[in-house]
Amino acid sequence: MAARAYERSKQERIALSFADSLPLVAFDYGLIRQALTNLVENALRYEPSARKVELRGEIAGETACLLVINHGPNITETERVHLLEPFYRGEHGHIGLGLPIAGGIVAAHHGRLLVEDTPGGGATFIITLPMRKEP
Repeated sequence: MAARAYERSKQERIALSFADSLPLVAFDYGLIRQALTNLVENALRYEPSARKVELRGEIAGETACLLVINHGPNITETERVHLLEPFYRGEHGHIGLGLPIAGGIVAAHHGRLLVEDTPGGGATFIITLPMRKEP
């Protein structure tokens, strides 16, 4: 998945950063790819044209994390409460299913989709997935 993201990053404004040794995580490749695609497309939509969207892979305890970071407008607390609701129309006027679909995919993998403010402005969407236990 990282290789495909890298190929896309050469064509678009995406910066990649992955931990040297990422853990094994059991997931449906096609579904998680769809969730990431939805998040990256949203991030690109709200990113100022001169900046790159960041895609990171990190480890946090027993959890693998995929972060999609932009430096566009902040998400208000009101919007944050409704982000995963289908057809919600935020302050920027867009409605859609991208975030609710991503959230549903992540939940089906026993993970969580979180959103935090990006320092300096913007939003960071974090997919957390449980690491696979070694036998």
